[in-house]
Amino acid sequence: MFQLQIATLIIGMIFYQPFAIAQLKGPLYIDSFVNLVKYTVDYKGSFSAFILNDTDGSLDVILEQMKVASNMVDELTANSLQRASLDLQIDDEVDPITRQIDQYVMYIDGLYVKYRGYLKNYHKMNKVTIDDFVRVTTTDKKRDAQSNLRNIYLTAMPDESRDDNGNIFEYVRQRILDGPPEEQCDNYGSIHQRLIEIYNTLVVAEARGHVMTVFSLAVLTQQNNASYEQQMKESAGRLILRAEEYLLALKEGLMSAPRDYRRCDPPEQVRGRTFIELEGTIQMFIMNEQDINRGSCSSTCEKVDTEYPIACDSSDHWCPNHPCDGIVYDCVSGGTTMEVCELPRDSVQRYEWAKDKNEKMYGKNRGCDGQITEPWGWWRFAVYCDMCVCTCFEENRGSTASRAINLRPKLSNIAENMVVTGIKFVLVDKMIQLRIKQGKLLPGGRIDTASEKWNPVERFRYDPVNIYGGGFYLLKNNNKEELMEVGKDHTYIFKKQHLIHLDDLYAGPNYVVTGVRFNHVDARDVDDYGWNLSALRLEIHVTEFDFMKGTLGSEYDSSYWITPEDMAETSPEYDTERNILFVKNNENPTKSKINLPASKPNDGIRFNPSNRETDVGQSTIPFFDAQSVDGSVSVPLSGIGLFFKGPTGFGGYLALKTFSVDFTNELKIAIDSETLDRYKSDFSDPLPYDVEEE
Repeated sequence: MFQLQIATLIIGMIFYQPFAIAQLKGPLYIDSFVNLVKYTVDYKGSFSAFILNDTDGSLDVILEQMKVASNMVDELTANSLQRASLDLQIDDEVDPITRQIDQYVMYIDGLYVKYRGYLKNYHKMNKVTIDDFVRVTTTDKKRDAQSNLRNIYLTAMPDESRDDNGNIFEYVRQRILDGPPEEQCDNYGSIHQRLIEIYNTLVVAEARGHVMTVFSLAVLTQQNNASYEQQMKESAGRLILRAEEYLLALKEGLMSAPRDYRRCDPPEQVRGRTFIELEGTIQMFIMNEQDINRGSCSSTCEKVDTEYPIACDSSDHWCPNHPCDGIVYDCVSGGTTMEVCELPRDSVQRYEWAKDKNEKMYGKNRGCDGQITEPWGWWRFAVYCDMCVCTCFEENRGSTASRAINLRPKLSNIAENMVVTGIKFVLVDKMIQLRIKQGKLLPGGRIDTASEKWNPVERFRYDPVNIYGGGFYLLKNNNKEELMEVGKDHTYIFKKQHLIHLDDLYAGPNYVVTGVRFNHVDARDVDDYGWNLSALRLEIHVTEFDFMKGTLGSEYDSSYWITPEDMAETSPEYDTERNILFVKNNENPTKSKINLPASKPNDGIRFNPSNRETDVGQSTIPFFDAQSVDGSVSVPLSGIGLFFKGPTGFGGYLALKTFSVDFTNELKIAIDSETLDRYKSDFSDPLPYDVEEE
């Protein structure tokens, strides 16, 4: 049975945050509400009786007791709540039921900020102001506190007469799943986490209402010298039993709530900020036929599949401004002459547009930001040398393309109880790498947001001369360099290996993600030069943890790497052979505004050039979605996935998603039967759920 041991946690939950959805890192538990009652209604046996018996200092008793609670709030709130609206937007319209609940909660929030002000400046307040606050918080008139709390409960937990999807948790889950696919992203986090946030919002409102009610009844006790003990007990019963009802409904809703979180498309795609690319790795390339055939033109462009010469003889014909440092293949004839808009050597693209002898356009001629050239072919020994339109796969040491993938593990600081809370792609020094966000794990699946930080990116220096195929040095903080090993520290995308697997990876029960890396499927599948020929894939590092204590096991004894073959449970997709998606010759990804998930676990995808006719084949697709996948609410992760998104005909994006820890099995109603019977006797309103006794 899970029970939070912090006796006053609930007081931290009720610190005022206007218009807030209570975004704790985990759900709030019933024993915390019982402890709140002990600090209010049951203070000194009976708060009301204690005030009556202490006639000389009863006012000071009220103020001091509430100040103690406020001090506890200040200590606990920093890691408890974040501000956000409860409103659920579907199809750009605010959902009427969540909006209605949000308005009721806003009223309680506004009233609570007044309460905090009155508590701080009580001796300066006039009696009329205090009396008005007492009336609003203790009577049951329309639009007063008790009325709003009841409306929150009845709207969130309706009886069977309302024709919708039941309680608020089932309702919100189904509304999101039934909404447009392009809106089933962002939304603070996963649907699983969203339901927990809604629950926290509801119980925080109840807790605030209870604290204000007890404060006002204590003031009435002091003013009227009369006991309000029964009213205080009713407030306590309402808090405990409604919170228990919300928790039971939450647990039911979480059982079918997805835990994955992904990013929506940004309003505008910006290179280096919202997406990155294997820049210049696979592109359309224009050359003269004789450059490949060593001065001979007896063959055809269509038969070209070889390494491009390091040097081109410009004394007798045109040489490209940006030669191919790799393999040329997939060629067609461009005729005897072409017109080409060549871009500078340091540009991401080689060409802005090109046109062959037959007026066939590659790209669109909107002017030229580079230099327009007109390469031509010619007769050589009675054979005509054509211009060839090919694909260049950069893989030689002289290449300046971004063609490397970092394989070094990205681990959280397990010794400091840090776990992975976010992830993103970055492109640094011509190398794609993963970057993680880490935060300190707390009891109950919470994260210390003050501890969160993105791990520093690694920096490199590329050496195109002294290492076969080009190599990288890792730059260290002491200004020293360490040679990186191909196949261990990094790898290259090249013509014989440009496949990456798409998988969802999950930790087993009682494990949390503490690291991630790219790796090759088979470490033994290498060529004569040590380059790995097997596909790339994502792998996650997981560590055993104690949910109740919020502690991690050892990095060495309680941690291991997970691949699709190592998962405790796999999805049905892994019962078949891996499906390889095809994106060759597709449109530039940035030209699509809506990019929905288009892959499933156990798929794969190969990097290829974009469409020649529309994009001059100048993009290496798919791109990488560079948006951070961390959500507005930080949670420990139970998994990470790599997927492809994009419509048919477009190059699309490789994107990351996360899976939040499953709280379902940790939701326990920690109330003994004697205590439960006591609250039942003090609160007689009908409840839709049978109260669970443990």
